[in-house]
Amino acid sequence: MEAVEKSCRVFVRQMIEFDHQTYLVMLLPLSGEAMNYNQYCEAVKGQNHTLALQLVDFTHLVLAVLFQDTDFMVELLPRLERGVSALQTHFTEYLLHVYMALAYHSLYRRERKASYRRKVSSKVKIMQKWVNAGVENCRPFLYLLLALQKSERRKGTNKMDYATVKSSFDDAIKMLGDGDWVVYEAMATEQFGFIALDQKDRLEASRYMTRAVDLFQQHCYHAKAEWTTNQLRVNFLDDQTHPNQYTVTKSHERQDFNNSM
Repeated sequence: MEAVEKSCRVFVRQMIEFDHQTYLVMLLPLSGEAMNYNQYCEAVKGQNHTLALQLVDFTHLVLAVLFQDTDFMVELLPRLERGVSALQTHFTEYLLHVYMALAYHSLYRRERKASYRRKVSSKVKIMQKWVNAGVENCRPFLYLLLALQKSERRKGTNKMDYATVKSSFDDAIKMLGDGDWVVYEAMATEQFGFIALDQKDRLEASRYMTRAVDLFQQHCYHAKAEWTTNQLRVNFLDDQTHPNQYTVTKSHERQDFNNSM
């Protein structure tokens, strides 16, 4: 770790010297340098560092999606839409669209506004275009977004083909797992857990959400694992359909889970 800090410290110093602050917010903690996050945001606003601000908003959106802060999503999404061109050709561009789709889906579940559903559809089209162009990294995420899309019930109707939705999520979960996208495998698993809860399928909800907790722990997302565990406790208080303790999932347990889907 000392070698990593030393290397990052040199890199950060060079970025400051050349006034290239785009990634500074990401690298300062690794360099061991002290930083004031609010001061950083004010500095990049004053210097009109569009890409840096977009990355800050993106990291905020990731947290908002993970912890389902829908009010924060509403605040962030318009800014991200306005600045989306800043991330064109950036290595995080496709993930930005994935998180935006997840956020729009959460807002649609909350409010049932057709505008949010259309936003999800637009992100699906973007992902489909990239997959058709041969960008295979996007394929597992396309499967996830398609599964989300199939789960969206329109306002005034409760119609949803639950079996088809479950099958679509299982395909996405398997593809993400096979690609070793552990966090996204966990997020897809948790997403279906919430859908199962909405459908009053408590057994499957418990199974998928418990599995998601295991995956988040495996990737050291401990705060997120605790948050999802609390959702389990809220929804399964005094219920015996889920364990009281959660352990890190081993590879053979992942295979057992996939075989049971």
